[in-house]
Amino acid sequence: MPGPLRVLIVEDIPADADLIVRELRRAGFEPDWQRVESSQIGVVLTDMMMPVMNGAALIQVLTHMNPSIKIIAASGNDSGDTVINASKSGIKHFLLKPYTAETLFKLIREVLDNPIITAAA
Repeated sequence: MPGPLRVLIVEDIPADADLIVRELRRAGFEPDWQRVESSQIGVVLTDMMMPVMNGAALIQVLTHMNPSIKIIAASGNDSGDTVINASKSGIKHFLLKPYTAETLFKLIREVLDNPIITAAA
């Protein structure tokens, strides 16, 4: 029987990352933000607006490494451009910040159970 589901977190704000990690662990997930190459990763949660490498660039790298990887993009920017850029990157799952732990868990479950879902708010 496999262990807890791993969720890769990409977040540039340490306080946000700490909160996400704490809530995911409390729900029984295994947060991971180092082993991108791992085939054990079930879902990637990435911020779209980051310095150096933004979410769209990261998504390109991850999907090149593993075309079937499941990715949820998140952003505090509610402009349509952010959602459009995520969509152009192949993202079908998007969270608008701030979001609740319950919303995050629900979307992770939907992504795993039915990868055709398009967005959540």
